[in-house]
Amino acid sequence: MKGQKFDGSGDSFPVFLKRQLHSGALSNGRIEKLNQEFFGG
Repeated sequence: MKGQKFDGSGDSFPVFLKRQLHSGALSNGRIEKLNQEFFGG
């Protein structure tokens, strides 16, 4: 979430999540990469 500039001080998490879904940031091809980056695996 740091990479997407979410720190909780602006938008609420549901608004942030909706924006990420609409932008394609959480599309099928991106989820695995984000998971690996987050969990280091």
